[in-house]
Amino acid sequence: METLVNTDKLYSVIGKFFTNHQSLTTELIQNSVRAKAQQIVVEMPYKGEHSFEELDNTEKLLRIEDDGKGISDPVALLGIAISDWDSDIDIQDPAGMGFLQLIALSKQVSVQSKFGHLIFDSQRFLNDSSYRQKTLSSVDKKKALAKGTVIIAEMSSYHWDYIHHNNDCYKGYYNVDVTINGELMEYRSIDEMCGSAESSNNLYSVREFKGNRLFVEIGDKSSVGSVGNTLINWYGQFIPVYFTNCIAKSRHLSFYYEVRQGTPVTPRYPDRNSLVNDEFYEELKVYICNIFMSMLKEYFQDLQNPPKLATYINHNLLLSYYEYVTPEEMHKIPYLPLELNILGSQDYAAMSIGTKQSLIENGYSYCCGIEEINDEYLLAGERAELKSVRVNRQVAEHLKELGIPELVEAEIETKPEHLININPLVLLLSYADGTTRNISLDEALLIDDLNNVY
Repeated sequence: METLVNTDKLYSVIGKFFTNHQSLTTELIQNSVRAKAQQIVVEMPYKGEHSFEELDNTEKLLRIEDDGKGISDPVALLGIAISDWDSDIDIQDPAGMGFLQLIALSKQVSVQSKFGHLIFDSQRFLNDSSYRQKTLSSVDKKKALAKGTVIIAEMSSYHWDYIHHNNDCYKGYYNVDVTINGELMEYRSIDEMCGSAESSNNLYSVREFKGNRLFVEIGDKSSVGSVGNTLINWYGQFIPVYFTNCIAKSRHLSFYYEVRQGTPVTPRYPDRNSLVNDEFYEELKVYICNIFMSMLKEYFQDLQNPPKLATYINHNLLLSYYEYVTPEEMHKIPYLPLELNILGSQDYAAMSIGTKQSLIENGYSYCCGIEEINDEYLLAGERAELKSVRVNRQVAEHLKELGIPELVEAEIETKPEHLININPLVLLLSYADGTTRNISLDEALLIDDLNNVY
């Protein structure tokens, strides 16, 4: 039967499959974890002893050692999509290509484990099939280790290309001591994240999705960590997640999903920098979004006084909520995201929330598109006399149903001619139903398009 795979070509281009060089160390650590290691030590640049006869630069040496069960067959290490993991590891759907990333990024490699000791030229191994076969037959079995594995490699570049700049990237491994250049990485648990959320006065909840714990949080600063606000902990390895077209994209919403059993999501292989957008991805996305929507609904239906979260956060959360909620649910939430200085520059001070009932009782209007007076001037400061708030178009449709009038235009009755004008500023406000209203401001500050002030 004619072969369908050109293995020589596949080996020669293997490095192009990996999109991030800094994922190399996390891939190697992942292999050690799967080998049941309890102690993993990574050093780069490594200054100790090695087996290389010629070396261009000791600053480019990488060493990783573990106390795992070791490698019995070098074919499982050097082959493509071949591994000898136990059955409990196979359910993680390993790609069997992590070590090949090391070969693709290095000049020469030394491996010592249960099978013995092996040293080879990386680029010749990838590009010369006869050399690959020779490498497999050149194992020094006398140097076999009883347990564990020691890998030393002369890399093509310096340590900053392969070691994560942020050590938090290595803090996802449970019950394993990972040491990076002498520093022990401290595992950060979901219980610790709950404590951080509590101290930050954020909303949070711990759930379970397909047998694995899920931490969700709503607030200003995420307790997940500095690697990212939304993370999948894939058996210790962090995968950032960026949901789009859903409420979970809000910067005030974060989650941390710790996968320790099964394959509830599909990492994008070979270096697991993202998730495959498949049915498992969509299922997790829907589950998390439903949690956020439920938490926001409960929070805004029984809002404390003062609210638990800051005003601008509540404003942004309501904006997100109204963007994805059904019309029926929209009626059940008493609060609205509002901007107060409707004819002035937009900043955090303008962001607020208010109840629909208060707008009705106090005779307020709303606006969407109107941003300037006479399409030319900004009115500095928040002016309660205007009795109008700005909302987005989706919220506006809801306010229209409630019978709240829409402000569509603001004009100056007498344009200012001097820096200081003695007479009050008189504005004519026009509404969508055809009605108008005059208001007089004894003290006001106008700014035109050229930043002239009146």
